[in-house]
Amino acid sequence: MLLSAFTGVAPFSAFLPGLCVSVALVVMALCLLLFCIKRQQTTHEEENMSVYPYLSMWFMVLLMFVTAYGGAVKGILHRRLVMETLIKNRQYEKALEVGKRDLETDSALTSLRALALASEGVLGEHLFDYSLVGTSQAMMPNDKTVKWLSLNEKTLDSLFVIVTPHDEYITQGALEKWAEEHKLTKPAYDYMLCGYLLDRQLDKFAARVFLYYPNNNELPRHYREALTLYMHQRSNPVAYYSDNLMETDYQDFQDLEGKYKNFTERFNVLRSVYGNTYWFYYTYGK
Repeated sequence: MLLSAFTGVAPFSAFLPGLCVSVALVVMALCLLLFCIKRQQTTHEEENMSVYPYLSMWFMVLLMFVTAYGGAVKGILHRRLVMETLIKNRQYEKALEVGKRDLETDSALTSLRALALASEGVLGEHLFDYSLVGTSQAMMPNDKTVKWLSLNEKTLDSLFVIVTPHDEYITQGALEKWAEEHKLTKPAYDYMLCGYLLDRQLDKFAARVFLYYPNNNELPRHYREALTLYMHQRSNPVAYYSDNLMETDYQDFQDLEGKYKNFTERFNVLRSVYGNTYWFYYTYGK
């Protein structure tokens, strides 16, 4: 329990509640053990050694319970630690499989998945395959709402080929500014475009996407989904896009959505069929 709590990998605060209860239990167990020994010594003229194995056995059982309880933390923290370890070892595909089907997530997991996807060059293709929490701010560490436990927070600098002061964190606004002043890397552009999608800023997305993807055939899947949705929402779009296959899929999404009046039933059905699309995130995502 102590090894897992004080390695410096996970924040100590994650273990503190269980650790406090564990210490209290150990103190109680010691008091009970000493009381039983004292009582046994005062009630018998000759010390009975056979009582010690039983007392020791129950004490060890309690210690095993304390170890399990004190070292146990939320599964979401374990997933973060596993993902960070795999990403540090450049095992991005394995990192992306960690908790892929889980609904429970947080902003830190969102940032780690974005990092792994961008490192593989498929951020715009698969970001919305996962449960996501937070807006564009959840994509990058900021030492406030999004923190990495063991990864170097300057990892994004090397991915984007951007040198920033040590105390400065990359933000969506900074990416927009740098994109106007410099030619950025593809992962940096994808971060910016996906940030617009997470914020549901389709006008900004449509105005910029063709600057970085001039060929329609090279558009990632989620970008095509977002543009199809955008064309349905705007009578005077800033950019025009048409994809017959994507249009058919979106129409099927709308038809299925209209079949269910109950929100919970509609949500579950759509998630099972279209849970990996931008359309589902835009309508039902957090």
